[in-house]
Amino acid sequence: MNVIFGGEHHGKGYDQRMTTDSAQAGDDPNRRVSENVSTLMFRMGMKQNELAREAGLSANTLGRKLKGVGDWSVREVSTIAEATWVKPVELITDVPSYEDWDSRREGDASQSEG
Repeated sequence: MNVIFGGEHHGKGYDQRMTTDSAQAGDDPNRRVSENVSTLMFRMGMKQNELAREAGLSANTLGRKLKGVGDWSVREVSTIAEATWVKPVELITDVPSYEDWDSRREGDASQSEG
């Protein structure tokens, strides 16, 4: 398994993570990815099992990662980024503003139709 992050794991619940500013994730990339994925799921109105299916992950794996159990792999970050219209690096750093993200999503949808 190609693990890209190490460090302390945080087991905050989904609701708490949704209200946590990403700057509070500090230097823990795993926590930041979990918080950013939760933010994007909220924006999309998507449940964990739906995102897991879109990203080709098991719902159990995604649920554990969002709770801070285990490290995110390169493949997981890449497939979730693709499913949520962000760049992999944006899951590790900061997700784009809602406006930027929405314009990407809308642009992708219009290209698919045409």
